[in-house]
Amino acid sequence: MLALGLVLVAPLVHATATPATPTVHVAIAASRIAPDADTVRRVFLSELAASRRDSASEQFDVSIVASQLQTTRGMVELTMTMHVVVSDRAGKLREFGSGTAKVQVPVHRYLASQLPALREQALSETASSVLGSLGSQRREPTS
Repeated sequence: MLALGLVLVAPLVHATATPATPTVHVAIAASRIAPDADTVRRVFLSELAASRRDSASEQFDVSIVASQLQTTRGMVELTMTMHVVVSDRAGKLREFGSGTAKVQVPVHRYLASQLPALREQALSETASSVLGSLGSQRREPTS
């Protein structure tokens, strides 16, 4: 079994928002397979746009708290866990959520060169899941 765990914590990276885009802060618990902050920000903003969430006045603190690559039962698995905190421009907490995604490839088909694409797929699925749960928190209950 191949397992790569957390090593150290990367510094918080900040992206300045324009009036039409949200602010996204990224923190990454570094490992040998962790994505870089620019990739996290790009994938998160892409999923945010796809969610059709009105987010221009929001700030997002996105943390990749775990990323692990392991081989189990004939599959190479990349697992990624993301925490997201949403606040308004004044810093007032609005919502928070977390999610985990796992991407699998059969061992006999896995190439190390596939890792960046697998990482982006795991990031995309995790961000989509978290944003979906945030949206459900904001909906009013129906009677």
